[in-house]
Amino acid sequence: MRAIMIGTIVAAASLAAGADETSSQVRAAATCGQGSVFILKSLVAIEMRGQEQEVKIETPAVVLDGSGLMVAPNPEELFGNLPQGANLAAKSFRLILAEGREVEAKVVGRDADFGLLFLRLDGKEGPAPAPVAVVHKDALQLGDPLFLLRRLSSAHPEPICQESRVTSVVQKPRLMYMVSDSPGPCSVALTPAGELVGLTVVVKEQDAESGRKNQLMVVLPIAQVQEAAKGIREEPPAPEAPGK
Repeated sequence: MRAIMIGTIVAAASLAAGADETSSQVRAAATCGQGSVFILKSLVAIEMRGQEQEVKIETPAVVLDGSGLMVAPNPEELFGNLPQGANLAAKSFRLILAEGREVEAKVVGRDADFGLLFLRLDGKEGPAPAPVAVVHKDALQLGDPLFLLRRLSSAHPEPICQESRVTSVVQKPRLMYMVSDSPGPCSVALTPAGELVGLTVVVKEQDAESGRKNQLMVVLPIAQVQEAAKGIREEPPAPEAPGK
């Protein structure tokens, strides 16, 4: 009986130690990544039958590189199937900074494969926010732990960080990771050491035989997000009207 009791106590202590370690990892990951994670406010106009309605949407926005390039889900793709004849277009974008200020952001590119927008601030607000400093170089394995980080909303801007695990390593048509749980697109995926793995994105696929379209929420390695951003070019400024 005494041996059983000692074994039970040791097992309980091991579980508690594991829980404490996970808590420390969650806090460490949030500390490493929260400076690169923001909220983007988008104003989307929906036109249908000659009438226009404006809808405000909030999504995560993540700093992608040291130049201040940012990436966010395209809000135009969050509405699902609209009635025939309906048109929608995002009209304005404002980034909420850490202290709560809102600043204008400009769209400089789009990626249709992953439903992403690439944006920059207008350059009048001081230094651009910095990306996560350390990138994880090695491929992940089945069962590896991850921590997914984002901010919920402008009303609740505190960082949200949750534990997840790799449930599948997809190799084709590109390397991507399916995970056990995700809070939504453009969450930052970090290792327990706080190294950046990638972003959660929605990948659209079509079955070759049935034609049925499927959507997968996956973690896309950050190198692939950066590759998608390579073709981005700043839009030239509109020419001034004659006489101005």
